[in-house]
Amino acid sequence: MGTQITMSQQKRDDEAYVDDDFGAEEEGQYTDFYLSFQSSVVGIQYYDGLVGPGEQVALVREPTNKYDRNAIQVMNIGMRQVGHIPKQVAANLAPLIDRGLILVEGTMNDGNLQGSQYTLNV
Repeated sequence: MGTQITMSQQKRDDEAYVDDDFGAEEEGQYTDFYLSFQSSVVGIQYYDGLVGPGEQVALVREPTNKYDRNAIQVMNIGMRQVGHIPKQVAANLAPLIDRGLILVEGTMNDGNLQGSQYTLNV
């Protein structure tokens, strides 16, 4: 099963620009970039947090995880852990999160209220 993952990134423009409509020069504008992909949630058998379809989840870095230094926890609305993002996905996201370049959010496609595997949109 998959998880939908969305990432938003704010990037500061290095140069000031002129808004032709208003003729005003503005500095430090931010641009949002969005990306969405589906991922599974792994390790669900080790955690007791519950989630339902459509529920927002927090994706929280766990750099002190003894099995994976790039680990990213999946936490439900009550901040109870429900699992992790797969190791391969976390390896790509963790360095960007650690440098403050992206903010990662998730929405559950499936739930584990019946004790089965589930997916998430990131």
